Amino acid sequence: MSALAIRDLVVRFDGPEGPTTAVDGATLDIAEGQTVALVGESGAGKSVTARAILRLLRSPPARIDGGEILFDGDDIRGLSERQMRTIRGARIGMIFQDPLAALNPVYSIGKQIMEPLLIHRRCGRHEAKKRALKLLEQVGFPDPKRRFALFPHELSGGMRQRAMIAAALACEPELLIADEPTTALDMVAARGIMDLLRSIKEQRKMAMLLISHDLGVVTQLADEIAIMYAGRIVERGPRANVMNQPLHPYTRGLLQSVPPLRTKPRRRDRDAVRLPVIPGSAPAMRGATTSCRFADRCADVMARCHEEAPPLFRANDDAHGSRCFLHAPVSEANA
Repeated sequence: MSALAIRDLVVRFDGPEGPTTAVDGATLDIAEGQTVALVGESGAGKSVTARAILRLLRSPPARIDGGEILFDGDDIRGLSERQMRTIRGARIGMIFQDPLAALNPVYSIGKQIMEPLLIHRRCGRHEAKKRALKLLEQVGFPDPKRRFALFPHELSGGMRQRAMIAAALACEPELLIADEPTTALDMVAARGIMDLLRSIKEQRKMAMLLISHDLGVVTQLADEIAIMYAGRIVERGPRANVMNQPLHPYTRGLLQSVPPLRTKPRRRDRDAVRLPVIPGSAPAMRGATTSCRFADRCADVMARCHEEAPPLFRANDDAHGSRCFLHAPVSEANA
């Protein structure tokens, strides 16, 4: 059974120039204990998808115009705000992109980790503090008793992110959403956060939605990868398939833009690796479109790509699919 099932999700934002479609027919499944990475460049619709799951989009201007968000079989769209408050932080935890903005600056990190325990688990303050200290230890805080009383601004970026992870895990959620958890961190801190998430995955067996713009970040953690471009999921499949046999031209472009690991220090600037880039930029997602959104940037574009939007074509193993006419069945490609 899927912990989370998204079906044909459509999210739009109203503006002075008309509605913008941020998520356009997204379909995604995350099984219990599975980690799915949602990958794409900035503005692809990844974070909007995550916030739609938790109904954190401000309306207006945002509105969910279609589809279903099924959590444990129930459509989140039909739940009341009171019901959603029993899910957020308790059954679904979220790690936000900017911990300094997400954490309350006037409360210590210890109190912020205690808060979901007091609200959702209804345990006493002594028990909540005991659990919060244990969580700080589990996410790698040295001397958690001393750091329990520190405020967010007194911590490094990596430690703030660890504090937010501790708060997200406090009530042992069934699903954890990690939205760009390493974006604002240096390489060492980012690696530490990814190692921590990997350890959490192995120990707690919870479902996880990992959002990133960098395929290199998710390779060792994700079971499946979904590639998002201009509001649409253009490829999805098992991690090994997507990484080793990418189907969509956009996925291939993302993979080519990942810097190679160096085994020796660079001698001179002239030895720097020049990575290929995807020409152009993502389209403005206003109004309806009947074409492939990637057509104007694609080296493999065909006339058909400008005339109709490709459906998801399945590869031979049926677990790996791509929205690209290059992978249409022979009978349909010749039609």
